[in-house]
Amino acid sequence: MQVQTNSSGTYIITIPVRFTFKEHKIFHSIYCNNKKHSKYILDMKNVTYIDSSALGMIQLLGDHESVAKRQDLKIINTSKNVKKMLHIFQFDKLYTIT
Repeated sequence: MQVQTNSSGTYIITIPVRFTFKEHKIFHSIYCNNKKHSKYILDMKNVTYIDSSALGMIQLLGDHESVAKRQDLKIINTSKNVKKMLHIFQFDKLYTIT
């Protein structure tokens, strides 16, 4: 998992090929160590597999105090299958997904 910050202070988190509970500690530490309001982009360009715990991790990030509004979390570069999974769980109603 890679984390970058762009010039506007948005955290860009590049998710690995398999987004599972194995990534929980590092994913959680990214936003828990951030004490100020931020915007986040989850870049899913590499993701071919996502499990239910990963969906929960995304939801926890969206509910975290550092994310002031739901619009402050975007999920980008999703494959057809990942986008379908996010749609089934209605994440498209909460976040911008491309």
